[in-house]
Amino acid sequence: MLFRSIACGNVGKTVIESISGGFSNLVVELSSFQIHWMREAKFEAVAILNIADDHTDWHESFTNYAADKIKLLAHAEIGILNGEDGLVVKSSQSWPGKKIFFSLETPDAGELGLVEELLVDRAFVPDPMEAGLIAELTEVIPTVPHNVSNALAAAGLARAAGEELSDIRKAIKNFRPGRHRIEVVLEKDGISWVNDSKATNPHAALASILACNSAIWIAGGLAKGASMVELVERAKSRIKHALLIGTDRELIATELRKHNVPFEMIDDIDVMAKVISRAKEIASEGDTVLLAPACASMDQFKSYADRGEQFVTQVTSKVKNEA
Repeated sequence: MLFRSIACGNVGKTVIESISGGFSNLVVELSSFQIHWMREAKFEAVAILNIADDHTDWHESFTNYAADKIKLLAHAEIGILNGEDGLVVKSSQSWPGKKIFFSLETPDAGELGLVEELLVDRAFVPDPMEAGLIAELTEVIPTVPHNVSNALAAAGLARAAGEELSDIRKAIKNFRPGRHRIEVVLEKDGISWVNDSKATNPHAALASILACNSAIWIAGGLAKGASMVELVERAKSRIKHALLIGTDRELIATELRKHNVPFEMIDDIDVMAKVISRAKEIASEGDTVLLAPACASMDQFKSYADRGEQFVTQVTSKVKNEA
């Protein structure tokens, strides 16, 4: 059965706009703020991809933030949960609903995961001793770990709603992330220029950096109370050089100094033009110039999309179209 669905909420149209569109299913992305105030909403299934340091300036503490995210489970009977996120696993232990974990490991019965080069379902198949094919690994584009993990979570939601494996595979093969999400802007002279401006917290930025072998990392902005300690600790070996911008750049600089990772501060006037010019000087074959700021954008840009567009514009003019 092929559903007529729409992604809405924090992506695409609002839920109110989407209700009258004749869709059989709404796929709703919710912020932790919305979950905090939610009282009566009910969902066929919910997915929690991670619980990572973010928005602690609004929630007042990471404990409050984590509690609001896990509260989403109270509004459904099926939870599609990241089995590789220790906080998700621990926080969901007392929830009495049906827990279906996904990971990049070989899945046990009742789970979703990888078997060699295949994404497989052992949760919704008639015989849990068998595995249903979701997709081939190379059909997930871009084939980076966090994107594969997201594909498994999305497949879990679709299976919970009754979708067939064959239709899920078609959707995965045809899907490409939206603008400013792991967007390869240019590949030239052995250097990749990647716009992941949507990586507005340390967890998202870490996933992007770990997908690179050698990153010229563009980072900074409004940290929203988040810590940069774990991000730099785990990513340090992948960061060749960091270019730091924005209000809270010193938070990142402090951690980079601890690990002797080279970095420099870029001042605020024509900041993206200066960033790209400097990145062009530093980068060499095999490097990825990566905009994955780990911070919100509103101190210097209108939005994360504006930040990403400025990155694309400068890469196009200073690198792609250079004489």
